[in-house]
Amino acid sequence: MSEHDEQTDPVDVQLQKIRDYLARADSLGDTARGIYGRLEYIKLAEFTGRYDEALVQFTWCISVCDKDEKLREKFGPRLLWQFKWIINSLVKYPEVSRAQLDKTFGEMRRWYDRAGKSHRAIHSLAMQAIRQTGDLSMLPRQRDLWLAAPEDDSKDCAACEASTLVESYIWESNWQRTLDVAQGLIEGTQKCAEQPQVAHMHLLLPLFYLGHFDLARHLQRRSYAQVVGNRERMQEMGVLLAFLTATDQLARASETTNAILYELPNVRRGWDRLTALIGVRIFLMRVQALKKDRIRLRLGPTNPLKAPDDICHVQTLLDFANSELTRLAAAFDSRNGNTYISAMTREYDPLLSQIRPYPPSPPPPQT
Repeated sequence: MSEHDEQTDPVDVQLQKIRDYLARADSLGDTARGIYGRLEYIKLAEFTGRYDEALVQFTWCISVCDKDEKLREKFGPRLLWQFKWIINSLVKYPEVSRAQLDKTFGEMRRWYDRAGKSHRAIHSLAMQAIRQTGDLSMLPRQRDLWLAAPEDDSKDCAACEASTLVESYIWESNWQRTLDVAQGLIEGTQKCAEQPQVAHMHLLLPLFYLGHFDLARHLQRRSYAQVVGNRERMQEMGVLLAFLTATDQLARASETTNAILYELPNVRRGWDRLTALIGVRIFLMRVQALKKDRIRLRLGPTNPLKAPDDICHVQTLLDFANSELTRLAAAFDSRNGNTYISAMTREYDPLLSQIRPYPPSPPPPQT
């Protein structure tokens, strides 16, 4: 937790302030203020893992605006954008059923059709959801639908669309195609508030597999500080950690592990926990392979993994990671009706036999 985080109100206090605001607005019959307050509540509730509360408040906003054209004119654009944010998050909670996801997608289509918007954003979200639902056979078709849909102001920016396309080819292990479509993100010609640093993390392992070590290290250096320790980037920290392990950057890997496990008690979204811990698991397995049974981690005082003098037993950490991964994968697989996520928790295991220390050893002098 950063100094800034410690100076802000606890989440429960902030949410209660918004509830008080909503109670006043509702008692006065001020629907517009009620919508405004609920949109603020949704942002905070969803970010802190209260997806059920976020969905209830969003459903209220949708229901009210459905009945009032003036409210739709005022809040419609924000609600259309909020649909993308809500769906992208809901699919990452295994507690949210496929039926609920389908219902929310249906509502999004209805609202976008009424506003005369393209389905490009909807197809993009449906394609991204494939990673969390394990329906990989549908990926090529859904990607084609997304890319063929007309562009309008409801779509993501060019940099975020490029990053989404990059990730879709990564899911297929199509490393060369991944690199081909990532050029704008690599060169920095496609960028926004979140890009290219997010894409850079996802590009590290494809570059590793293709043997482009210098470029991978360059992207690592450019984006490392923007990702490590950022609670919103747990998935990217997990990918980065796998790359650092594969290249034997063990000091950086330990630092990243520390950042993940420090934030983990505050992370409630299942997908974020799972993808971060996949990286933690592979690093701890590498540490064990090097015959090390303890590592130093500076965790918060209430963190259940905190050890005396900050010296943690690797096996204890690994047992925790494996147990949590098993629990989360079972929850996703039960929701999805397949075993894709369970298999995904082991996707980095082959890296342990492909360790390539960076920088590589120089070639022997020629005689």
